[in-house]
Amino acid sequence: MIMKRLFDFESLIDLIYRQKKICYICGEYNPFIEKNLCGKCRSRYSLYDKDICSICGRKIELEENAIGKEHSCFQCISNRNIYDGGIAVFNYSKNIKKLIAEFKYEEELYLKEFFAYEMANRIKSTDIYQDIDFIISVPMSINRLKTRGYNQADILAELVSKFLNIPYEDSLLKKIDKEKSQKGLSRIQRIRNIKDSFIINKGRDEDIYKKNILIIDDVYTTGTTVNEISRVLKKKNADKVYFLTLASTPFNV
Repeated sequence: MIMKRLFDFESLIDLIYRQKKICYICGEYNPFIEKNLCGKCRSRYSLYDKDICSICGRKIELEENAIGKEHSCFQCISNRNIYDGGIAVFNYSKNIKKLIAEFKYEEELYLKEFFAYEMANRIKSTDIYQDIDFIISVPMSINRLKTRGYNQADILAELVSKFLNIPYEDSLLKKIDKEKSQKGLSRIQRIRNIKDSFIINKGRDEDIYKKNILIIDDVYTTGTTVNEISRVLKKKNADKVYFLTLASTPFNV
């Protein structure tokens, strides 16, 4: 009787938090799955060993979209990014987009361990990992935080910090409320909209001086957000600023 109750309880937990042996992307059951990502989906959607830009980590769809020995995309060459480099875990395909939206807008917080684990492993595979002094997340404005109830970047950053054993600074930056969201804006519109949206909290300037900082966010689209944060941090004499995101949109989007 006791064993049956234990079994029923575990079954209930699986129903609430999804089965431990299913792939979160394709939904298929696999008894040999590793951390809820099957080999097929890892190969199809991850940006490991793919044709990516050496600066922003974005997938380069066509060979003619990359130039120079460093294999940098046209966008990074022309934009002159302020950040020093970055990387994403997944290509922002339809399935990944749906999964991130569930986590971001529908409170499917069971995904946080899965996402953070993959992000931590991704950054460990790069040279950036050895440079990081501490981690921050892209902050959310007070009004947006009240509406959504949580900041998905903050949740990810806290877990990535634990997985990497690197300090997480959750009170370094503040986001100023703005009426217009970045969603759906062109790159030029995003740059104008995001400018002067982030400020360093009072008394934190010395914590930034000569430090190498990793910014955590969910999706890299045009890079305007991480670029603006990098500008603010480097204005206070941060040494290097990198970013790590769950996904990045393809170069030709």
